[in-house]
Amino acid sequence: SLPRPPQILRGILGGVLLGWGTLVGLGCTVGTLLSGVSAGAVSGWIFGVALLVGATVTLKLGRRLGVLS
Repeated sequence: SLPRPPQILRGILGGVLLGWGTLVGLGCTVGTLLSGVSAGAVSGWIFGVALLVGATVTLKLGRRLGVLS
């Protein structure tokens, strides 16, 4: 079946946010988080905390808005 308009909007918004995140993140999650932490870089730890906070907020907000089950 075809996606409904809310699903289309969510997909477009998600793609835009992923694209923006790759531009400002200066690398992938594995390189920034795992390599940074293993090298002892503070930026790796900050990225890990921000990643955890962002994922938690996104999941809670998505459930509250009813877009995530």
